[in-house]
Amino acid sequence: MPARLLSLYAGLWLLASAFCWPHAPGPRAVTWVAGLLIAAVAAAATQRPRLRYLNALAALVVIVTAFALRDNDATRFNNLVVGLSVFFAALLAPLPGSARAA
Repeated sequence: MPARLLSLYAGLWLLASAFCWPHAPGPRAVTWVAGLLIAAVAAAATQRPRLRYLNALAALVVIVTAFALRDNDATRFNNLVVGLSVFFAALLAPLPGSARAA
């Protein structure tokens, strides 16, 4: 559950960060859409743990676009850190004794 909460908060931050500082149009769209998707999937993954793999995929998109699309260094760094955090959190399985273990 803590990994899903990390993903939820990271997704919400990614969504908010799309509007906190200047972005080019392409990276802004990827940032807010990915943030919304990550937050929604993280919330759903608390009930269905296997959904967390969708967040790993969304995080990979964020990481790849951080390098592929032209944007400022602060945005690139932010998206890279958030993407890596969500990716690794998504790979963490629920604790073995939990009722909703995958």
